[in-house]
Amino acid sequence: QARNWIEKIFGFKPVLMERGKMSYTWSNRQIIARYLTQIFDFPIGEKSNTVSVPRIFLGGDDRVLSENTDVMPKLQLCFAIEVVNFDGHSTFSGGVVQVGFGSNSKRLLKDVSEVFQKNGVNFHVYDNKILTTSSKESKKLYSIGLFRGQKRKKFERLILQHAPKAEKNP
Repeated sequence: QARNWIEKIFGFKPVLMERGKMSYTWSNRQIIARYLTQIFDFPIGEKSNTVSVPRIFLGGDDRVLSENTDVMPKLQLCFAIEVVNFDGHSTFSGGVVQVGFGSNSKRLLKDVSEVFQKNGVNFHVYDNKILTTSSKESKKLYSIGLFRGQKRKKFERLILQHAPKAEKNP
């Protein structure tokens, strides 16, 4: 999907490479790097400790062409969802269906947690991860469409397997 989007937006399709179960794309075209650095504040060089929510999603950024501030909370939530979709996980632990996301960037963990907090989902922030600590919070994430593909199927299975009987058979 990402390769198709790049082709649609930038007019070329990057090379698909696979290593084991991992797939990634490659291109030497500078437009992708410029886009990531200039629009999304993606740092050049070491990223694992410095990534955060791009300023363009936080409002008051002169790169935004629209005065419509109603769209910013939606963009922030979409960004936070995609961060967790990409690097997050669901599991059953301590009698609770949990959703988590780990990162070395404390700022990204805090930013993503705050975006979800604004949308009624509470994550507990640990040193290098955020984690829901109740099935109620995980169900909220399920209802907003968290995860896709196999991750979504696993998440759905966990939610259904560990739901009270009244919720399984309404």
